[in-house]
Amino acid sequence: MKGENKLAIIILASLVLILVFIYLSTLRVPKFTETSQKEAKQGPAKVVTQEEIIKEIETQREKAQKKEMTEEEIIEYAKSTYYTDLNVALTTLEPVYRLDLSGQGLTELPTTIGKLTDLRILDLSNNQLESLPKELGKLQNLLILKVNNNRLKRLPSEIGNLINLRELYLSQNELSELPKEMSNLKNLKTLDLSGNKFSEDTKEEIKTLFPSIEITF
Repeated sequence: MKGENKLAIIILASLVLILVFIYLSTLRVPKFTETSQKEAKQGPAKVVTQEEIIKEIETQREKAQKKEMTEEEIIEYAKSTYYTDLNVALTTLEPVYRLDLSGQGLTELPTTIGKLTDLRILDLSNNQLESLPKELGKLQNLLILKVNNNRLKRLPSEIGNLINLRELYLSQNELSELPKEMSNLKNLKTLDLSGNKFSEDTKEEIKTLFPSIEITF
């Protein structure tokens, strides 16, 4: 009788162990989380191409390099940071605020200059330019333009589009007249026309175009 009781106890204990093992096994099954449910609904993740990655990197780099500055801060920045090569300026990802092409023996200015719309200071002095491209008029953020000591005989009418221009240096050229569109330069403070071929009558006409500034002839 005692042997039968022992056998019954062993069988009962075994059943309890089996039930406990089954219960513990259910706890090891990973839960189907909310995230995995969303992934199941959305399907496999989108494959991003190498070209898309490169494009995104370039976009972020350009945003990082774009300096959010006031106009005066830009001018101060341009005084110390500038380019002396037009091709380099055209290919950089950074905004180009100042371009110094002075003394490079230029006989003409490429039309691609019109792409540098961030320019605030452009120095073309001491070259051999006889004319300027009309694309120069696209530089509507330009504040200072230096074209002194060249061979300019005329200016493009599009120069009148430089509505933010403050300083214009045209001394030591061969100019005999200015385009009437220059009357649009309402922000002009400095105008140097010395060493050109203006007649006295033309000088008087120019003074009427800019009655509020002192002009150097």
